[in-house]
Amino acid sequence: MRKLKTRFVIALLLYGLFALAAFFVIEGKTAPFDAAIYAYVAKHITPCNTEFMRFLSDCGDIAAVIAICAALLLVPFARTRFGVPLACNTMLTAAANETIKRLVARPRPEILRLAEEASYSFPSGHAMNNAALYAMLAFLIFRCTWKPAYRVPALAAAVICPFLIGLSRVYLGVHFASDVAAGWILGVAISLTADTVLSFFDKKKHTHVVSYDNLKY
Repeated sequence: MRKLKTRFVIALLLYGLFALAAFFVIEGKTAPFDAAIYAYVAKHITPCNTEFMRFLSDCGDIAAVIAICAALLLVPFARTRFGVPLACNTMLTAAANETIKRLVARPRPEILRLAEEASYSFPSGHAMNNAALYAMLAFLIFRCTWKPAYRVPALAAAVICPFLIGLSRVYLGVHFASDVAAGWILGVAISLTADTVLSFFDKKKHTHVVSYDNLKY
């Protein structure tokens, strides 16, 4: 139970950090940070890099996230352990993202646009959805096995994939860096909360089974 409490505390800290980021965005205090990050990224704009960033952005689209969840739901041995939790977490994350976007109503950056987007900017849906997806997948794998052969790739994917996808959104000029950073934070927070709740009920279920076995014998 102590471990679960620690996880909840970490999740609360992440929610607090996101709330702080949202406050700074609403107050317009992230402009220097956003400008500095974009100025650095803009130095690397080339036709080749643009095509690669568009590819990364497409890989992080909500359709791709849904496809991953659907694939796991279709695999019998992965459906209950991975497919259902990931699908539920994805729906929750997407709903939260859309709600916050409407509440904050931050316009898209007025800079060089290398892709077209029509919705609001904060937080980045690509960053948030993929941070939630890969973090949740890593959490589930960590609960299933102690083998480094599975844990290391899961952890690497949870860090690298959301980072590259988020970077692509800044590069393409459709998000501020603060949108992406906030999306990463909230996506991980939601997945950590979801996995902690799952762990709590798994422990509770295991305790009930053990208690029943003790009474039986």
